[in-house]
Amino acid sequence: MTSTMPFDLTDAAIERMLAERAGPSAPGGLVSGIMAAVEATPQRRRSWIPRVLAPQPRSTGGRALLIAAAVTIALLAVAAGIIVGALLRPPTQRLDPNPAVVPTPAVTAAPSATPKPTDSHAPIATITPSPSDSSIVNGAMVVYQFRDTVVDLYLLDPITGRKIMIGNLQKTSESQGQHIQWATDRKRAFVFASSDSVQAILDIEQGTVELLGLGSSGGRDAVSPAGDLVARVEEDTDGSSLSIIDLDGNEVRRTPLPAGLQAFSEVAWAPDGSSVLVSGCLPCSETAGQQHDHVFAVPTDGGAIREVANWTTGSFGWLGWSPDMTTIVFSGLGCSEPCTGGIGTIRVRDGLVTGLTNAADRSPAWSHDGRRIAFARDSGTGRGIYVMDADGGNLARLTSAVTDGGDRSPLWSPDGAWVVFSRVAPDGGLGDLYVVSSTGGEPRLIEQNAVADW
Repeated sequence: MTSTMPFDLTDAAIERMLAERAGPSAPGGLVSGIMAAVEATPQRRRSWIPRVLAPQPRSTGGRALLIAAAVTIALLAVAAGIIVGALLRPPTQRLDPNPAVVPTPAVTAAPSATPKPTDSHAPIATITPSPSDSSIVNGAMVVYQFRDTVVDLYLLDPITGRKIMIGNLQKTSESQGQHIQWATDRKRAFVFASSDSVQAILDIEQGTVELLGLGSSGGRDAVSPAGDLVARVEEDTDGSSLSIIDLDGNEVRRTPLPAGLQAFSEVAWAPDGSSVLVSGCLPCSETAGQQHDHVFAVPTDGGAIREVANWTTGSFGWLGWSPDMTTIVFSGLGCSEPCTGGIGTIRVRDGLVTGLTNAADRSPAWSHDGRRIAFARDSGTGRGIYVMDADGGNLARLTSAVTDGGDRSPLWSPDGAWVVFSRVAPDGGLGDLYVVSSTGGEPRLIEQNAVADW
């Protein structure tokens, strides 16, 4: 007959023994849970302890054997869980407290390989100057350039010479473009034909060119700042009217101009699109002092026409709003003596006309901050580009062309540091594009046989 060895352990000793069997990876509370279950079993301690730690005869009681089996299964489950968890756990990654900074590579768009409108709808990348010219922060020019049989339309970085092709037009008699013009948001641009009517629209983001069948009014079209409407003066049996049409050629509004007014062809949108300037004479006379030239602001919402200026000593030609809409610059048209033309301004609030120059000057252009004006002057031996303050001060000559065609159509860079202009040969044509510092220096050729807007 087999005898049992007596055990006489304290609770603390038993818990230590179970903890050693379970190991350090056992879940918290396992050992104390087993102790609590055993304590709840009605039997003597000296009879269950040997059954847990060593095999016992079957006659000593079935309950203790069940408890021992439960403890063993629990311990095996814990061990299996630890092993599986170790196998499935992803490898530990240590975080570097000072990670290396990897610079993001710059993305540049490659120029189109063919001078055709792209079918891609990816936006055209913004063109920025090269690092060596980092002090010049300007957007791209939009360029209209003659070639043998087509007209190329593209973006040009005038500093680096980089181009992005947008599309082209077939060269026809109507494609003798006078100019090309950005919309205010610089997402679209407009091509003007030789008749001064809008010929085509360029969608810069989509990279497409669309011909517009708006026809010609015989005057000069003006595109709204938003790029969605065109204003033009039209004549009919009832007199002159300002017609505003959309890009599909539908007339949105027609406003009759004052009776008897002989409207000039130049019109100009206000920067906020609220009105259009129209100039003309009423009455018109060959005798100095008897002709009255007027500038009217025609509201685009159908409101009453307002007279901005009434001048008896000169003639209003090209009109241009200052960026802050407080002043209008104009170039004088040919008129009888003592009128000599020149550049002048109109103060919008009271119609005060101020002559700034008294020479054969034309094509005035505001700088983007409204502080300076660039213009072309015909000296008799050639036409050059000049700049001056908005009040006529600090007059400076930037270029001097010795040809009869000369330099014309100046435009400012967005930051005011540069002026781009066309140098035209005596036999005409579009001329070549040059850029010159607004403080003076040697002009630099950037493109041939082209017009542009910056």
